[in-house]
Amino acid sequence: MGYGIMPYRIDLGYIKTCYGVNDEGVKKDLIQKASYDLKRIDENLEIEDGWEKAINILTEFLEGKASKEVYSGAKHWYILESLIKILGFPCDNSNWYPTSIDPLFNFNEFKMYTIDSENKINIPAPDDFPVVFTIERAHFNTALNSMKNSEYEEDQILQFIKWVELAREKNQDLVLYYY
Repeated sequence: MGYGIMPYRIDLGYIKTCYGVNDEGVKKDLIQKASYDLKRIDENLEIEDGWEKAINILTEFLEGKASKEVYSGAKHWYILESLIKILGFPCDNSNWYPTSIDPLFNFNEFKMYTIDSENKINIPAPDDFPVVFTIERAHFNTALNSMKNSEYEEDQILQFIKWVELAREKNQDLVLYYY
């Protein structure tokens, strides 16, 4: 067993529109669609161990109240992943599990724990997992060059190129979860 990357294609603008959304119907719909994941997240990061309830974290996010004042934002990022699953699309990761992410830390266009370029959405960083990178579509060319010149295997590089091509075609960005 090892760690791998779970990639998603999404227009990061969708996440921004969910943060502080005024439409109660949209809030209710997103909470309902995320309910299965929220239960699973609560089972893994239990309230009894001091974690906030997942529904509360999602509700605060939808109300525009995400805060960096918690010890670990792990649960926040798993909940954000559930929103990304609802609003975006997973990519084939068959060549990225298992893998190391060490080279990605050197790619400037791979932003860690940043879901919007203006940094208006303040989600606390986790103390461990998940590791989350975002690649905005404006930085795809640089990301492709970095990846092509990396130590990753050819199959991984080719699959990354496919992620970028499809995201570019659909006018989306990439979010990479590592766990």
